[in-house]
Amino acid sequence: MVRRKLGMVRCQWYDDHPLTVLPHLDESDANRLGPDLTVPLLQMGLSLFEEKSDSSKEKKFKQKFVAKTTLDEKQINEVMNAVKRYPTVTPRHLRLVAKNEEIDVSDFGSVGAKTQRKWIKVSAGALFRLKLDLHVAGSDKFAAEAFLPLWPKEKAAGWMILAADLDTDQLLSFSYVPPVRGSQCARIEVKMPSKSGRFILSLVMMSDCYLGIDQEYSIPVEVC
Repeated sequence: MVRRKLGMVRCQWYDDHPLTVLPHLDESDANRLGPDLTVPLLQMGLSLFEEKSDSSKEKKFKQKFVAKTTLDEKQINEVMNAVKRYPTVTPRHLRLVAKNEEIDVSDFGSVGAKTQRKWIKVSAGALFRLKLDLHVAGSDKFAAEAFLPLWPKEKAAGWMILAADLDTDQLLSFSYVPPVRGSQCARIEVKMPSKSGRFILSLVMMSDCYLGIDQEYSIPVEVC
């Protein structure tokens, strides 16, 4: 009888460049492309989150890789095809709901974004439901099964959503979201801090299959 154990197929250190999950890209090439560049940002550059594709974006993608990396044309095409396949989930139309109150907080952005946003006023200790409309980019956006050539078993691509206080590193909520096909609504419960004051509500979305497509968003909250 042959026993087969499931082991680790691919891993990264926390300080590895996120683009090193893509084929052919090493740390030096990835840093030349941009120290903070990620797979979701590359997908945005290819307009994968838009309804209509833009062929001119693919040309710009290739030109950038030719200018800043050591990859040849075939390798660049393989990188671009990999970027297109990544089923990245992005949140849209975000709402905080409590009893008869619903607050639209869709005007949020990535952590560190220099945007002028209003502080969302909430009651201390209030329990909110955070409702998100999730949309998937990539050519595999309607597929439930993950594309994992080196993994010996079938695996559905799910997501973990965490809400936390960015200032105190306190976890406020955790929820697992099953595979998203195209689009889906997700809900998680978030209890606001009992102490009044301002804090950044950090929303983290993590894939349970893919490296390099985790995302973090910030929502400015004022507890009254």
